Amino acid sequence: MIAHTNGGGSDQGSLLGFWNNRFAETGERVGAHFQVMSDGTIEQYADTDLRIDHAFDGSRFAVGIETQDDNDPSRPWTKAQIDAIVDICNWLEVPPQQLAEHGGDGIGWHRLHDSWNKSHHTCPGDVRLQQLKQSVIPRLGLEREDLSIMDPETKKFLDAQFRLLRLGDVGPGAETHPNNLQDILRKINETDDKVDKVQADILRIKQHLGIPG
Repeated sequence: MIAHTNGGGSDQGSLLGFWNNRFAETGERVGAHFQVMSDGTIEQYADTDLRIDHAFDGSRFAVGIETQDDNDPSRPWTKAQIDAIVDICNWLEVPPQQLAEHGGDGIGWHRLHDSWNKSHHTCPGDVRLQQLKQSVIPRLGLEREDLSIMDPETKKFLDAQFRLLRLGDVGPGAETHPNNLQDILRKINETDDKVDKVQADILRIKQHLGIPG
């Protein structure tokens, strides 16, 4: 995963219209897989298996996460943004290590390597880079550790609902779904009676989605 920062687009932080217009005009598939807005809302613009040009050579193998900064990259990420970035990385099972220049697994940032940053800018900015190192990377892998107690079908169900509720299928569809799964997963991790709580939360998610129990 490679982290970025951006001005936030013209539609309350969404970049969907901006990138769709650019593609229509130029045919360039430039963008990112995700945008994380200041309030923690996540928009997913493309499947993570697809290449999206967000970091030059790094685009060949890395998922791109953009983050709203309202044209001020010196602004720190909000807590909601940090939590959302951690959610995405943990969903993608990104390990808590730096991403190598030519591929592998881990987390990086746009300016980390010249081959990723041929336009020679400072993205994601010094403040957000420090947050990435201090507040994001140390949390990777930790907040989903307790999910290993679940059987494969339970984990599959939770992963599916995580994508539906927290990420949405594409674009602004994420805004139409309540972003409550992050809180549910956190409660699962915090409770001592994990197995019973997992089953209760699964039932609650099913009821919310209208899925028979």
